[in-house]
Amino acid sequence: VAFKDANTGFAAGGSSYEGSVVVKTTDAGETWERIEVPLGFSVKGIVVKGNKVVLSGSGGNIALSTDFGNTWKLVSPIPNSTLYTLDIVSDKVIYAAGFYGLVLKTTDGGKNWHAAYASYGKGCPTIKQLFFLNENVGFAARSNMAITKTTDGGATWTLLFRDTTWTSAVNYGVCFVDENTGYVVGKR
Repeated sequence: VAFKDANTGFAAGGSSYEGSVVVKTTDAGETWERIEVPLGFSVKGIVVKGNKVVLSGSGGNIALSTDFGNTWKLVSPIPNSTLYTLDIVSDKVIYAAGFYGLVLKTTDGGKNWHAAYASYGKGCPTIKQLFFLNENVGFAARSNMAITKTTDGGATWTLLFRDTTWTSAVNYGVCFVDENTGYVVGKR
């Protein structure tokens, strides 16, 4: 728990599987509102200074908001996380992904990498396989029977399917013929 002043503050915690929970109050803790934080790690610590909010957590991750929790940026250059899949889209663009929805992307053939979490809503399940049709359109087979899609090179992800009745089910593979026709394999 961290407060900016007597009335305004945050509380954070939770698991990364269903999304870490970050809540905000503006009435000295009488009511709390959940805010979306696109992270795939378990939040262990929070600090507030002015409009800056910093979260720290599992895997050596650090996330920063400079606008009091409205937007977030992953500060850790490359988090410590297991990677399960790679997809080489071109000579310059390569994606890697894995544990708790971590996605790494390079646009210079592997010299420099950018890390982010492929979250949707409050979830950030592990990515078992990526399949990109081009530099912008890609799909992810994920744990919890989730399939997600990006149309902006991995900046945002949309949930296409999730079987909420089988939390232990996992999608292991994904392949698309075009943007509308594809195949997914997994295990219940």
